[in-house]
Amino acid sequence: MSTPATAEAVSEDWQARLHAEWQALESKRRHDNADDDQARAALLTTYHAAGKTARQIEACIHLSDGRIGQLLCYQRWLDWLSSTMVELKIPERQFRAYYHQVRDPRMTWGKRRVNRDYEDQVFARIMDLIKAGQPPMKPGTPAKVVTVDPPEPHQPPAVPLRPELTPAQRVRARKEVHEVEQLCAAMYPDLKVFARLMKGNGREWAPTVIAWRAERITQSLKALEGYMKGLKFAIDWDSFDADPA
Repeated sequence: MSTPATAEAVSEDWQARLHAEWQALESKRRHDNADDDQARAALLTTYHAAGKTARQIEACIHLSDGRIGQLLCYQRWLDWLSSTMVELKIPERQFRAYYHQVRDPRMTWGKRRVNRDYEDQVFARIMDLIKAGQPPMKPGTPAKVVTVDPPEPHQPPAVPLRPELTPAQRVRARKEVHEVEQLCAAMYPDLKVFARLMKGNGREWAPTVIAWRAERITQSLKALEGYMKGLKFAIDWDSFDADPA
């Protein structure tokens, strides 16, 4: 049996090479033999991965594009088995029967691109059936297909209800906010000078100034922190019902 080409070996004369390799596999193929099926699927996958379309491969080996797609799917199943570290061999015909049993046609028919996430779910379902010792159902038998649940509609995060303020509370809130603004504004000159000195070479020629500014900033932050701890922002939240009717 000839060795399938690698992706790098697919050259301009790929049609002749593929034709010869395919004929070599076909001449020795045994019916429902997993090894032979895997060799055929691997060969077609190599050329497909190199950029050859199913139509181009069809014209070369005279195999329908639908059948080519089935063998490519079989190879993806083999790759999935390898990724899950499972050693299992089933012929392509048996895999295809399982696949048609559990896949949802709406998710696979007429799709230009393979939905790998969905296909992985199908492969996992097939594995469950094999482990349970369930053979594929006969064609036409109703089966439970793998469906994809529709995404839940987006729900905006819940926003707590804002209690209605009394006129006195509004006045107090404005005063508290103004005081916070004043404390922050008082720190700005020190922060501005401190940042400029730290970016330049001030640490070399003005370490005393930097230390003094840092101390002023520290004291301002402590004053702001102390004021903030005493704030209620004009609202006593504990006096409101957490779950209003």
